[in-house]
Amino acid sequence: MQVYIDEKSINTKAKIGRFLFFAGLGLMVISLLVASRTPELINTIFIIAMFGLLGSQIGSGMMNRWSKQPRMDEIIAAAVKGMDSNFHLFQYKLGADHLLAAPTGVYVLVPEVQEGMVLYEDGKWFTLKTKRKDRKVKRKLKDLAAMIQRETASANKKLSSVLGDSAVEAIPVVVFLHGEAIVDLENAPVLCVHGKKIKPFLRRLPKAESLSEEAVEKLKELYN
Repeated sequence: MQVYIDEKSINTKAKIGRFLFFAGLGLMVISLLVASRTPELINTIFIIAMFGLLGSQIGSGMMNRWSKQPRMDEIIAAAVKGMDSNFHLFQYKLGADHLLAAPTGVYVLVPEVQEGMVLYEDGKWFTLKTKRKDRKVKRKLKDLAAMIQRETASANKKLSSVLGDSAVEAIPVVVFLHGEAIVDLENAPVLCVHGKKIKPFLRRLPKAESLSEEAVEKLKELYN
């Protein structure tokens, strides 16, 4: 398994996240100090507080994605670790966050971290969880369908722009990563697999058109 990732870019985003988070907190503290000394400046206080709140929220989101260990790219890389050298995992630079070039095809790996039984009914995704007294609670996965479409379209657009006629259409694979997820989705419109079973799943896929060695080398150059 060959894994390609731009660690420098990730570290930069993590630093920006920490800066925004602590700068936002600082602005909120400043707004409190200004309010205690000059309460008549209510408009200024409100603006400072809003900028502080916005900065801290954006920074918190970036820190959760880029600073928290393990990061999602590390989880995905660990799930496919051990595949042979014909598998190439490209992270973050090819439109989709996680794109896998395999002998059997090109796949956009879409991670989902939800527990319970995963269902696909009437064009929608759900999880079914058992609560107290064996009561089952059905919860809609609101963003999954949009994420699949967005990640796949973005990856195919990027592949076309980089490879031109050598591009191969990527297809989505939803990877359920929660240890308590139960995946049985034969009726789903896309490929689905639990993270623990992804390696035998990938090996069993029927062979389809994939990237040439020249195309893979061209994609690898983006990480130099």
